[in-house]
Parts: sequence; structure tokens; C-alpha cells
Amino acid sequence: MTRCTALAIVVALWAAIYLPGLGSTELKGEEGRRILPAITMLETGNWLVPFIGGEPYLRKPPLVNWAIAGIFRLTGVRNEWTARLPSALCVLALGLAIVALADGGGKARGWLDLETSLNAAIMAMTPFGLLAKAKFAGAEIEGIYAPLTGLAIVCWLAWHAQARSPWLVWGVPGILLGLACLAKGPSLHLLYYYAIVVAVLWREKALRQLAHPAPLAGLAICAAIFAAWAIPYFQTPEAATAAAVWKRQGLDRFTESAFNLGNYLTNLPRALGDLLPWVLVAAWVRWRGRQGGHIPIACSREFRAVAFATGACFLLVLLIPGTLPRYVLPLGAPIALLLADLLRRSASVARPRRLVLGIAAGLAGAMLAYAGLVVPRLQAREDLRPTARAIDARLSAGDMLTLHDPGYLAAIFYLRTPYRYAPRTADIPADATWVLARGSARQSLEKKRPDLAVVEIFRTKRSGELLLLQPSGGIQKVPAR
Repeated sequence: MTRCTALAIVVALWAAIYLPGLGSTELKGEEGRRILPAITMLETGNWLVPFIGGEPYLRKPPLVNWAIAGIFRLTGVRNEWTARLPSALCVLALGLAIVALADGGGKARGWLDLETSLNAAIMAMTPFGLLAKAKFAGAEIEGIYAPLTGLAIVCWLAWHAQARSPWLVWGVPGILLGLACLAKGPSLHLLYYYAIVVAVLWREKALRQLAHPAPLAGLAICAAIFAAWAIPYFQTPEAATAAAVWKRQGLDRFTESAFNLGNYLTNLPRALGDLLPWVLVAAWVRWRGRQGGHIPIACSREFRAVAFATGACFLLVLLIPGTLPRYVLPLGAPIALLLADLLRRSASVARPRRLVLGIAAGLAGAMLAYAGLVVPRLQAREDLRPTARAIDARLSAGDMLTLHDPGYLAAIFYLRTPYRYAPRTADIPADATWVLARGSARQSLEKKRPDLAVVEIFRTKRSGELLLLQPSGGIQKVPAR
């Protein structure tokens, strides 16, 4: 096998798995929180502070918003497909990088040959947890954040094993880690990366390499990338309370105030479920080896260290109250490297590549079936698009819709009627001809804006009641229930 063939296989499998049905379903989960700020950035030109519903959204940095806004501008198309494409492309970049960094001649100390790298690339791109975040709800943060972290870890491990220049070994991962900080803030990806790096250097008795200027330069690059956005961001009036929001969010993440024993006890099983189908392959290989009396060839010191650091981080993070299985998704790339190395060393599997390609082909077939059989059923149960179409149909061409305190209302993405935000009652213009508000705002509007009458109520599954209001002159009000 040549490197070009391996890269072509990665692209073909990625396209067969990630593209079918990518944009066929309406927004899910937190996707609207990433897409609506991107649209506001394009409309206002403010790329520094994300906004949702006319109010600053201070919980996350804006890299995902930037990526979605960029693809919207580049393609000229705003739909689910383009919104989810950046995450899918990041997954492809991870797979291509693993193959591109393979040791074609098999001479690099402790690193993967081309065939093993191909297996690792396929396994890194296709665990169920990453598929959920980069395809089925591809506009969420983890679809970009996890591949960026995986890329940083893979680049450092490969170039360190290949004894490349320290400035390359540490500099490029520093860039990738900085971008990951812009996706989710300084977070667990830094722990994962440095835990693996220190473990490898300690195992090789080479911790003195940390005294070289390159590691500090890599960390400085990471900090500089984040600071280039964070410094002007925290100086804006809109972000005056952002530091307090981040602090509270961080404390809640690890000291969940409302402890849920059921969620806590299922963290580990759900995290292992996110590694399907490959975790089952690893279990099967180990079981088959024991049954046949096969003893795997010992892995390199580097991979023993990677296994120790990855396993420790995986377990320790999941044992912290308040964490969720998705917090360990960035460890998917080093886990894929370890599983591919296990297949290579196992005498119980004669053709590892055939096994991995067969499972990947099965996943591709399942994705085609999903697009053809499951997606039409999901579309029949949609909530957001029908609601937006009903609102558009009620208004006439040229009308302007005022959205009163919509907060996170994903149906906004599907509106074709021009709209503007009015976060507070006082922000509703006196000449507003149509106002859309949540049902919870009805009593407040009746007191503060009695001139606005409810003319229609839209009942949605995800957002409850939505009230369409108009100035009351000559309009029949919808009675309160």
C-alpha cells in the first residue's frame, strides 16, 4: 500500500460515513447556540462577542461560531449541511494527518507503520461518540474541539518518535491547542495533552527535554492565540460579566450542585459506549488471544506511556462529579492509536486492515441506510421547520418581525421573514407591526404593552408556546387559557 492509496481510502470512507444525511435533519441539541451567533456575526460584523436573541452569549469562546459563519460566507448557503460541514472537515483532517504522519519505512522509533496508521485513522474518525457530535449534531463544539485536541496529540507523538526538530514537535501542537482553547476555553484538552507528553518523556527518561525553549514556545503560542481574542473580548462592555460566568460554569462542571447519582454511575459505561464499535474489537482481540494462548508482542515504551496517561485521564475525569462522557471525547485519537497498535501486535488477528476496513464499510452502509430510511421518518416528526413555515405564512412580504426576548429559540434559524431582536419590553419599537414572544411573556406584555394583542399561538415541542402579536386595533384577541 502507498501513502496516496491510504489517504484515498480515508477520504472515501469519510465521505461515505459523514456526508449521507449530514444536513437532512433539523437542528438538534445545542446546535442553535452555535449557529445563531454565527448569523449575528455576519449581519452585524461583530466577530468578537457572540450574541443569542440579542443578548451576549458569554459561556463559550467563538471559534465554532467563526467556523460556521466562515462556511456560510464562503458558500453563500445557510442550511444544516453547511453548518455541520466544519466539524466533518475537522474529522477528515484528523484522519488524513494520522496517515500522513505514518512512518512509511518502519524505521521511526516506536511509531506506526502505514497500514497501522490507516487503521488508527479509521478508528479515530468513526467512534459513535464522535459521529454523534460531528455528524448527527455536527454544529456542536465537540465536533471541532475533539479533532483539534487529537491532532495536537498525534502530531507531538509522531514527530517526537521520528526525532524531528523540537520547534516542529512543540510548535504545531501549540497552534492546535490554542485553537482548541478558542473552541471551548482553556479546558481539559490541556490536561490530556500534557499528561501524555509528560508520561512519554518520563517513560523514556527524557524529561530534560522540557528544559528546551521549544516546549515553552509551544505553550506561549497556545496562550497567544487565545489571548489575541480574549484580551479585546474582556474589554468590551458586553463581556463585563464573562469572567464570572466562566468561573461559575467551571465550578458547576466539576462540583455539580444537584448531584445525580444515576448519571454519575453511568458515566463510565456511556463513555465506553462512545468508543463503539472499536472498544468491542479490542475486547474481542484480547479474548481471542487468551483463548488461543497468543501473547501479543510488547508495545514500545512510548505506547505504554500513552496507554497509562490516557487511561488515567479517562478514569479520573469521569470520576469527578458533574462531568459528562463527552468530556473525554478528545481522548479518542490516542485511544485509536493504542487500538491500532494492539491489532498490529496481536498474533490472533491475521489481517487487521481487512477487519478494520470491513467494520468501516459496515458503518458506511449503515449511514446510507440512515439517510434513506431513517431520515424521512425523522423529518416527518420535525418541530422547528414547520413552526417557522407557519410563522412565515402568517406574515406578508415586506413585514418585519420583532423577536421579544427569544433567548435560545432554534426555530429562528428557519425564518424567512426579516426579523430584529427586542430583548426587553422597552426595546419593542412603538411602530412594531408583528411581535413574536414566548408564552411565558404573556402577562408581562399585557401589563407593559397592552396595545399588543395575541393573534395566534404556535405550540412547539421544544420551545413551548410562541405568541404572535400585533397592535390591537381591530384585531380579535386570542383568549388566555
